[in-house]
Amino acid sequence: MGLAITKNIVEAHGGKITVSSGGLGKGATFKFTIPLARQPAQSGDVLIVEDDAGFAHLLEAELTARGLTSVWAADAETAEHLMARKVPRAMVLDLLLPGLQGDDFLSRMRANHGLATTTIVIVTLKDLDPAEELALQKAGAVAVLRKGPGVAETAAAIVARSLVSELAVG
Repeated sequence: MGLAITKNIVEAHGGKITVSSGGLGKGATFKFTIPLARQPAQSGDVLIVEDDAGFAHLLEAELTARGLTSVWAADAETAEHLMARKVPRAMVLDLLLPGLQGDDFLSRMRANHGLATTTIVIVTLKDLDPAEELALQKAGAVAVLRKGPGVAETAAAIVARSLVSELAVG
């Protein structure tokens, strides 16, 4: 039973387990290999600023399906650190974040980095009044979407269309 559990753990981490023996009564040698851990991505086409890991992974999958790379930050402070290295081509931003809120982060990044060429899509559960939505659009958001079924696909499609049209113009 222990070997079966070990095999499952090793394979779950992308590894392999092998066995060799000198023959009957000579014992057996079990070996396993697992790949080295990868460093988390530090940049990509799209910066996902989202504290809900499940939703962030869904967005990553939708973006990958459209040929885009992404990096995920679970809070605005981490996103700010990533943007100090490289400004992304696009950003999907949640407004309700731990610590610095998304709208404050967006204002700060506009002031520090300009973001004139960065496509910004807001995806949030926050109830926005029309004035708040207008302020986000004036801050550069190309879309303000309410989280719900299918919104990760919609956000990824908006980002992909925007980046493709950016390449066509540039």
